[in-house]
Amino acid sequence: MASEGGSGRHQGEVPFMECDVCEGSRKRERKSPGSMICKHNKCAKLYRIKLQARRAGSPTHAAAAKEDDAPTRCHKIHDVLGVSMCLPERMSASEKRGGRGRRDDDISIQVRANFAEHVKDPGVFTTKWVPLGDLVDELEDAELKKLETFLKDVKGKVNAAQKRLRTA
Repeated sequence: MASEGGSGRHQGEVPFMECDVCEGSRKRERKSPGSMICKHNKCAKLYRIKLQARRAGSPTHAAAAKEDDAPTRCHKIHDVLGVSMCLPERMSASEKRGGRGRRDDDISIQVRANFAEHVKDPGVFTTKWVPLGDLVDELEDAELKKLETFLKDVKGKVNAAQKRLRTA
């Protein structure tokens, strides 16, 4: 549905919020019935890369392609999903085999958050791993409390899950 004028040419489209690439942030409608992506050209390109990587057995390339397209600065955490003391993608082959010492800059937090290039940018809502140092530099203490809450809850949740799995 195109309207007159360049700035509102996609006005009236119902955003496809389940787009496998942008999760509706580009505000475009579904590409076609049954499609997993919206009509945005970047989504089509990144989805093709993701499918090629999946077929080649390499999910990390698809994730990297998706993250490269998203803004990098985290402005608001909606949910903390995980903590990694060292992501395997950042390790050399010899470190993967023999291990390595832990450093503060190895710690990454998986967050579902709003990422933007600057504060006035509406940003993109997505999920990705972010180095802890970046979160400490970019977020206020109130936002970092969400990480503390997650860390307090995780021990109890893991212990409860272990008990349930042992009895199952």
